[in-house]
Amino acid sequence: MVFLSIIVTIVAIAPLVANAVTFSLLTLTHPSFSNLNGDKVDSYQVGHQLIITTTFTNEVGAEMPYTAIVEVRDSFGTTMHLAFQSGMIAPNSNTTIGSSWVVQEPSEYSESYVARAFAFKSFEDLQVLSEVLESSIEAK
Repeated sequence: MVFLSIIVTIVAIAPLVANAVTFSLLTLTHPSFSNLNGDKVDSYQVGHQLIITTTFTNEVGAEMPYTAIVEVRDSFGTTMHLAFQSGMIAPNSNTTIGSSWVVQEPSEYSESYVARAFAFKSFEDLQVLSEVLESSIEAK
């Protein structure tokens, strides 16, 4: 039974890995970076706090549970930051989620990072609700 559960989980997560969502129940904006004043930024300084935000819109006429993921990867694909938020989104409405991130030290080999955002129903139900969208940020 455990083996079957593992297979089901892998099959459910596969669309996230391949970004193969063909129909989204939630649409989202590309992740954006801003400073603590709320000003959009396209570069970072080590030790400065950034806020990564994305807005999800419920495209169906019913309230829907969601778990949104915001991830930051270096240029090698290594996850440097991971945050999630779970909640309910009202029909035909939107919600903005944000995550605080500080580059602690410069990467020896990476001066750019990519923020990725996507949503699925819950950790118990891995139904994919959105496509994966990305935005990048460079060292200052």
